[in-house]
Amino acid sequence: MRGITNSDVLIFTNQFSAMMRSHLLLVDVLQNLSRESTNKKMGNLLAIIAKRVEAGEDLGEVLSHWPKIFGPIYIGVVKAGMESGRLDLCLQQISVYLDRMDNLRQRVRQAITYPILLLVATIVVFLIMTLHIFPRFEHIFKQLKAKLPDLTLAMMGISHWLQENGFVLMIYVIAMILLTITIINTRRGRLFWDRYLLKVPIIGRLVRLAALARFARTFAVQVQNDVPVLNAIDLAATASGNKYVEQQLFLVHQQLEGGYSLGEAFGQHAVFAGVTQQMISSGEQMGNLDELLFLAAEYFERMLDYAILRVTTLINPTLTALMGIIVAVLMLSAFLPILEMTSSVTAKG
Repeated sequence: MRGITNSDVLIFTNQFSAMMRSHLLLVDVLQNLSRESTNKKMGNLLAIIAKRVEAGEDLGEVLSHWPKIFGPIYIGVVKAGMESGRLDLCLQQISVYLDRMDNLRQRVRQAITYPILLLVATIVVFLIMTLHIFPRFEHIFKQLKAKLPDLTLAMMGISHWLQENGFVLMIYVIAMILLTITIINTRRGRLFWDRYLLKVPIIGRLVRLAALARFARTFAVQVQNDVPVLNAIDLAATASGNKYVEQQLFLVHQQLEGGYSLGEAFGQHAVFAGVTQQMISSGEQMGNLDELLFLAAEYFERMLDYAILRVTTLINPTLTALMGIIVAVLMLSAFLPILEMTSSVTAKG
């Protein structure tokens, strides 16, 4: 349903959890939340849910009619909470889960926003200078019959080439972008792309940490709420956000069905080597798998924060300096002939 965001779902879950801990009737809670919702569409949806629950339907089954809003993980944990009679605790855990996952998305988004904006700004400045400013300067230089420095001549050459081939280049770039998007949107293309990202220096580490953090927290929430392990792995695989990691988790599922233990199955795949495999093996042996998965998720989230900080500390100043150099070269190539002519006139005077 359009108009309902992740923030709306998170706010609803926080309020729902708090009211259920007060031991109020489920239908009354849903009706109250529908009236108090600041989002009209969310309020209307909750009113529909309340009516269906009042008619005798199970809450988890009702929520499953809106999978794009609540998601399979949310629905699965709610079903487990209804069956165990611990809906209030399950909602509290889901609330924390949604908040952590949203924070994770925000941190990754913030890390890539500045470099992208800086890159776009650099390209825009370059195109304005070469396609708009330099042709005007060239006209002036021709009238003055001035001898141009090599740097200016080089930029003039780039300007001419872009004026002659810019449209074809733009079509080519757009076609390549569309082709890449089309390929990535296929199952095999996305699998290849996500596997490739894991191997890219610097970026690969960020992608792996983010995927493992999502997987570990999603798996932990479900195990804590008694969702069957095989189902929990399938849902956590989807939540990882990386198709290659998802594929490896489906292989783990198959190995578990074939008689492997959790530790043995995860140990067969390099992407889970280290903390993930150790935590799962220890949790399986000690009977506290959910606790160790939460610890693993927190570890990966901390490591992701450190990695993002290191990358942004390195990349952002580098990109800023690079943009400064490009702009300086463009300005110098445009104004150097004028400075030389001014110096020549002054010397003659």
